[in-house]
Amino acid sequence: MRHHNRRNEKLLNHLSGIESQIRGIVQLANPRHSFFDHTKKTIVMDKMEIKGRWNEWKGRLKQAHADLTDDDLRYEEGKEDEMFGRIQKKTGRAKDDLIKWLRSLG
Repeated sequence: MRHHNRRNEKLLNHLSGIESQIRGIVQLANPRHSFFDHTKKTIVMDKMEIKGRWNEWKGRLKQAHADLTDDDLRYEEGKEDEMFGRIQKKTGRAKDDLIKWLRSLG
């Protein structure tokens, strides 16, 4: 009986992972998806928001963190996560905190 419980638990974990992947794909397919994903408890930034405000935010980021380079702040559509990773590394801010801070800039 224990063997079946473990197997069922592994299957449920696997299905949960697949569900998360599907949510990510749906989110990418719908760029106007909610800014807050309640299932993962993380802030999600709308791609249109990034694209429309990036030049302003880039200047503010450089003012606040002089060690950020143009390469660190290079925006490429579809590579937003890589860009945020570079910024996180240099600023020491978690992605959620970084997004909240950017939004607070107006």
